[in-house]
Amino acid sequence: MSFVCPCQSFEQCLILFNQATIPRRYAAVTLKNYDEFTPSQGDAKITLRNLLKNFQPGMQGIGLSGTVGTGKTHLMVALVRELTLKLKIKTKFIEFSHLLSELRAGYSEGKSDNEILSFLVKVPVLVIDELGKGLETQWQKSILDELISKRYNLSVSTFFTTNFSFRLTHSNQQNSMYKFISLKDRIGSRMSSRLDEMCLQIEIIGPDYRELKIKNKL
Repeated sequence: MSFVCPCQSFEQCLILFNQATIPRRYAAVTLKNYDEFTPSQGDAKITLRNLLKNFQPGMQGIGLSGTVGTGKTHLMVALVRELTLKLKIKTKFIEFSHLLSELRAGYSEGKSDNEILSFLVKVPVLVIDELGKGLETQWQKSILDELISKRYNLSVSTFFTTNFSFRLTHSNQQNSMYKFISLKDRIGSRMSSRLDEMCLQIEIIGPDYRELKIKNKL
């Protein structure tokens, strides 16, 4: 069963892009219009561009870690654009906290976790934005664990962003904007270990782009 869209027309590929459900705010972002203020931002952009040259579903994904406003979501949405419009690969973008809301809404309609998660488990490329956010209960952690574990077992490509550091260091802790807890501490050793294998981990260091925009308007 092929996971690559057989369409030849741009209109059909545009359907793939729309079905990826990226946030409207990011509809026009690309790798080209990603602003680079630091070497790590430039390196992350180059890594994604190189990955796209030979990408096939099932290949290792990428995890981006960094403080708020460093462009992690921008880069991942730009990735979705390339995968759907150029490579014609079925892709889904989700913010994890929104998934939890969808699950709660599904319960009221009599749907089970499996019914709601089924597509996310099997989609060739899944991009999870803000992984680790909103994990306050055991139920929330179990949902994420189920999603990661099943995708791990199926060897499908997973990408994600997080505001939690991959590994805490003295330099991280000096940055008052950075979280004082690692992603491993946040999601647990089991999921962290699997993500280590599933995704190349890249830390992005840079200024808060939103703050820069506000300052430039003053």
